[in-house]
Amino acid sequence: MPKLTMTMLAIGLLGLAFDTRTATAQFPNWRAVPARPNIDVIPPLGNRLPRSHAAKYNRPSYLTGRLAYTFAPATREAMAWQQSYQRGYYANHAPRMETRFYYPKPWEVLGEGARPRTMTPEPVVRTGPAMPRLTEPLAPGERSIDLAPEIDLPAEIDLPALPPGQ
Repeated sequence: MPKLTMTMLAIGLLGLAFDTRTATAQFPNWRAVPARPNIDVIPPLGNRLPRSHAAKYNRPSYLTGRLAYTFAPATREAMAWQQSYQRGYYANHAPRMETRFYYPKPWEVLGEGARPRTMTPEPVVRTGPAMPRLTEPLAPGERSIDLAPEIDLPAEIDLPALPPGQ
């Protein structure tokens, strides 16, 4: 029995080895043969759907905006919902509203990337006389030392004397 099985297996392998006509040969005029059409089980619905609430009214729908405001209030959708809700657009069934800016929009003013080097504080260099430092804190009713720089007064000028009482 095993001898017969091995013989049959060897004959089958030889038959496969010599019958390579279908594996290596190319179908004649293979470019002109129409391909098997694929059947669309789900038709393309993307272009036939109605416009979304966000596209129609320029704001998210009430439910999605409320959920976004609950879970992530810093997102644009949540902020747009909050602004529309506070203005009463949902309660009054307002049409499409667009905000008009007479100044640069807030997101256009903010720069992108690293801060410019001029924004870093420069070290302060004082060229005047040394300022006295207080070693003890002032008492509640005590006045602080006058820290104004010294003023150069001009030479003595003879001023007329004022009459008494003035």
